[in-house]
Amino acid sequence: MQVVSETIDHAGIRSRRTRRPILWTPWLMLFPALAGISVFVLFPTLAVIGLSFTHWNLLSPHPAWNGMRNYQSLLSSPDFWTALLHTGIYAVSVAGVILPAGFGIAWVLNQPLKARNAYRMIFFLPYVMPLAASGIVFSGLLAPSGGLVNVLLGRLHVAGPDWLGSVHWALVSVIAVTIWEYLGFYMLLFLSGLQQLNPALAEAASMDGAGSWQRFWAVIFPQLIPTAVFAGVMVVIQTFQAFDQIYVMTAGGPVTATTTLVYYIYEQGFQFFDIGRASAASVLFVLLVGVITLIQWRGMRRWGGDPS
Repeated sequence: MQVVSETIDHAGIRSRRTRRPILWTPWLMLFPALAGISVFVLFPTLAVIGLSFTHWNLLSPHPAWNGMRNYQSLLSSPDFWTALLHTGIYAVSVAGVILPAGFGIAWVLNQPLKARNAYRMIFFLPYVMPLAASGIVFSGLLAPSGGLVNVLLGRLHVAGPDWLGSVHWALVSVIAVTIWEYLGFYMLLFLSGLQQLNPALAEAASMDGAGSWQRFWAVIFPQLIPTAVFAGVMVVIQTFQAFDQIYVMTAGGPVTATTTLVYYIYEQGFQFFDIGRASAASVLFVLLVGVITLIQWRGMRRWGGDPS
């Protein structure tokens, strides 16, 4: 039902204004999605924030209020900072290889090559394999005795290390497996960005005498900034959430060589049953990812991209 009201404008003339009715149909159509987000995202998030201020071991009937002690304990814990350091090394190493390599492969496969669709499929196939499954496969390949990698190195008269049992090689091995798993996805992202470029701009720059590098940095690269920033945000989120391959391949070891922040949260919550401490670490984890994502998003504005 429409409600009609009278208003008086600046000139003193009385006018009639119609108020629109509330449209319930869109809200009814959105209700299933909003209910799912509330049940599976919003309420659990609020519960984790609340539990981060308590002490609870899952056995006592009710959580006990703990104030800021969980956060103080975390920030003064060497294990937490070690896990954070491993997470940073893991994320920087994966991003430092996968972003330029993904772009380079996309650039090559964007050229008019024979069977390029087959090559694209080959590079993308590892991404559709579950992380746990690929972790099991590479655990066998990297086995110290009988593993295919060390067998091949032995034929070259090179003694292969204990890839997953060495504190020096375990994290490197997990990083290599992650790069193999995700490379095809980022190749596809950059390929989609390259296919959306405006060729007229590069042709105009070429007619003005710009060389290949000048066309790339002045014309092509600025158009790829939104794709590059999106890829950077995605690789940060994926690497900071790394758990499956670490759980299957090394279980956070040897010692704590591959214990990342997410695996540290898992240990605190489901091995040591310290739910309050695990919840506090989860809150800090989300804040850290949010800050890094915000920095990347603002960087896109500064470099000329459009974050909207």
